[in-house]
Amino acid sequence: MNSHMDQLGSYFAHYAQEFRDHPMIKFKGETFKYEDIYRHAQALATYFSNELQMTPGARVGIMIPNTPQFTIIFLAAQLSGLVTVAINPLYTRREVKQIMEHADIRCIVVVDFKAHIVNEVVKELKNKPVIMTTKIGDLLSHAKSFMINVFLRFCKKQKAYHNQSFVSFRQVIKLYKHQQITCVRRLKKDVAMLQYTSGTTGKAKGVMLSHENILSNINQVNVAFKKIGVVDGSKQLLVLPFFHIYGLSVFLNGIKHGLVGVLVPNPKDTNTTIRILSEEKPAVMPIINTLMVHLLEKSKFRSLDFSWLKVTITGGMATQAPVAHDWQKITGCVVNQGYGLSETAPIVSITTYQKKDRFLNHVGKPLAGTEVKFINHSGKRVRPGEAGELCVRGPQVMHGYWRSIKETSKVLHNGWFRTGDIACLDKEGNIKIVDRIKDMIVVSGFNVYPSEVEKVLNQHTSVVESAVIGVRDKSDNECIKAFVVANGPTTGEALRSFCKKGLSGYKVPTAIVFVDEIPKSHVGKVLKRSLKEAV
Repeated sequence: MNSHMDQLGSYFAHYAQEFRDHPMIKFKGETFKYEDIYRHAQALATYFSNELQMTPGARVGIMIPNTPQFTIIFLAAQLSGLVTVAINPLYTRREVKQIMEHADIRCIVVVDFKAHIVNEVVKELKNKPVIMTTKIGDLLSHAKSFMINVFLRFCKKQKAYHNQSFVSFRQVIKLYKHQQITCVRRLKKDVAMLQYTSGTTGKAKGVMLSHENILSNINQVNVAFKKIGVVDGSKQLLVLPFFHIYGLSVFLNGIKHGLVGVLVPNPKDTNTTIRILSEEKPAVMPIINTLMVHLLEKSKFRSLDFSWLKVTITGGMATQAPVAHDWQKITGCVVNQGYGLSETAPIVSITTYQKKDRFLNHVGKPLAGTEVKFINHSGKRVRPGEAGELCVRGPQVMHGYWRSIKETSKVLHNGWFRTGDIACLDKEGNIKIVDRIKDMIVVSGFNVYPSEVEKVLNQHTSVVESAVIGVRDKSDNECIKAFVVANGPTTGEALRSFCKKGLSGYKVPTAIVFVDEIPKSHVGKVLKRSLKEAV
């Protein structure tokens, strides 16, 4: 990589110049060019450096949905040499406090209808950060901005919270609009962002990702992007939340290709997503299994003309083969599946199917410069083809967990990161994910992978989805419990009989509970910890 592009700020500045007249963001029917986003980012960077006197390495919190503002704040922070901390706007006061306190955030930008949560948290913090607020329509034309803000307030009941101490994002951008700032020099090994894990296994941990981690991964993915047909200047759908590493990496990867990001603030609003698809016709669709299911359920989606769709990429969770096959049948676009984690900035592997290929249940080959190995519980390598814990080594592997030497030492050894996922390599060298180690169930000494049981259950015509966990019986033995969402007539006994046809006896669920929905994270991962707590 060129020396002038070994940090995220200079990386963005370079491509903002190269693609300056090209559209970068499409939002609510309005277009922002690369030079527009860069100009706004420079204005905000000036405020961070000159007005707030924030020194390189200080943390900036971003607690807003997918809007042009998020991209500007992230990039302004990188131009200023700061460290970004993205926070899910749906988080509770407890979750927000945990992250703000742990990261020692010095300034946080929050969407106005969530500002009351941040304000309450700040009252309890020893170090008081500056609170900056933004409205969803802040950067839109006056008429559209007014309409959107009124709609959110009266129809969505998203009431803005005001306080005299708050700083206005819009006013800062206006005040410093003619300012230019030189990108603050940072070393490639310096931390660029703290990506907090979802905390589904307990207390959230801050993954330290350096400029080198993120930029190396962008270069690694670039090779795969070209193979699967991503063309420079294409439109891509940005429906995945930026506060999640998958959504953010999709945006950052797009900068290198001069892609036009079509923003969707609320991924759960399927009807709006379909309308945006029909209007904008993005060639590239990074997505997750859950979103695919919701879209495929809609007749309006299935009736679209998909001649514009060239590339579909999934990640964040396992993609179900039936869903991928249905997607290809409806859209004519084969599904490429990637695998990654917050700790690997994030991508480890990706499939590189062409349009004529068919989806297979693996996550592709490791990216260039990425090594993988599979170990048993003793840390020894398993035999070729056998399943073991997947370990990854490469330039994208994190530096560790923020202020947590103990947690870091559990997963990082000589550059190898222990993923906690059980996987194996097939004969072609593709990685096949089996399950999470922590989710594995031991029945009478035999290992049972919940994903295998779920796969069989999901083949039943009356089952929409399922989730399987291990629970203790009265004798403290582990047994299998399945939670099932059904859309047709069936019983627990009927499903158990169905399972017996495809599973060994010890793998058949002891108990089956019918539920209306299965709890999931904001990117569609099943929250098995929530299921276990509910038992």
